Amino acid sequence: MFSFNQKTQVIFGENALAELPGELKRRNIDKLLLVSDPGIEKAGILAKVADTLHQAGAAFHAYTEIEVNPSDTTMTKGAEECKATGCDGVLGVGGGSPIDSAKVIAMLATNAEPLEHYIGKGADAWANAPLPILAIPTAAGTGAEVSGASMINLIEERRKVDIFGLSITPDTAICDPVLTVGLPPHLTATTGVDALTHAIESYVCNAANPVSDMFAVRAIELIANNIKPAFADGTNIAARSAMLLASSLAIIGYAGLGCVHSVAQTIGGYYNLPHGLSVSVCLPTCSEFNISTVPEKYAHIARIFGVDTGSMSLSEAARSAIIAFRQLLADLEVSDTLASLGVQTADVDTLAKQCMLDGSTPPNPRPLSEENFRELILKLLQE
Repeated sequence: MFSFNQKTQVIFGENALAELPGELKRRNIDKLLLVSDPGIEKAGILAKVADTLHQAGAAFHAYTEIEVNPSDTTMTKGAEECKATGCDGVLGVGGGSPIDSAKVIAMLATNAEPLEHYIGKGADAWANAPLPILAIPTAAGTGAEVSGASMINLIEERRKVDIFGLSITPDTAICDPVLTVGLPPHLTATTGVDALTHAIESYVCNAANPVSDMFAVRAIELIANNIKPAFADGTNIAARSAMLLASSLAIIGYAGLGCVHSVAQTIGGYYNLPHGLSVSVCLPTCSEFNISTVPEKYAHIARIFGVDTGSMSLSEAARSAIIAFRQLLADLEVSDTLASLGVQTADVDTLAKQCMLDGSTPPNPRPLSEENFRELILKLLQE
């Protein structure tokens, strides 16, 4: 048995940003809280959104303090600012961090309890419906624009947690590939690998189903064919469009994640590392842990990446997917390792314990223990 639901209205295409004012009117939003980060503001993308709102006479207030890994304190402050400025709708502009923050801010703006009250309480753990939530992604990566989850960095505990629910899934996602053109090559690479990993892990996880497989396979195909062209030429709008579509598809059909994200989110929270980079570094080795459990799916992924598996055994074909992942990272000039990112051997036991608590761990196709995570992290440290 499986269920499938898609709440978000997706408006997709070049210059789709022009549809924003109409969406605000349709949803009866009088004043918008515009949630973003300093990088998006510096790149001029926020100004494009603001100009669109100004030209339509739409009222808004900008909150641009979101960090690379958005913290509980910053989200709480955003909710306070939302209420203080009389905003009745929230728009996240950027990558996963501003969009995830917009979800939390929209929820906190209508509920009295502090953020920590809702962590670990299950889906839609709040009493009141959030403010209307809109999202404009500026990177093809997290798929946060169609996701009902929000990652939160607990600063004092040095770990990432999430809240989730259908009610914080964005009501509207405006996906305009033109807004992704300015993304630097390295970020194009690492956010794109994050999108790829969402699709791969959803495809191989223990909750995969026919609907999720359909979305995951299409997302993998789009990324396999377009991530390198988008990396090589950021103005290639066809490649940018395909990557942005793939990012959304991977989450629209989301069935679950796995140990790549378990490790990446744990080290990202503990050392305050960029999410896409953490995922990229973990993808080959953590995927290798799973190939014996679902070899036929990894073999299919290898074929999508152009590997001729005709003369290979099933196990060889599955393993060739890992080789393809490593080659992709080399082609994208992602040479970082856990060691180069500052992960310390002395922290491995703590990290392994935190990995076991990560929400991505239960859907992994192969059961995981704390010792498994310890071995995986040590192996990654030796690369």
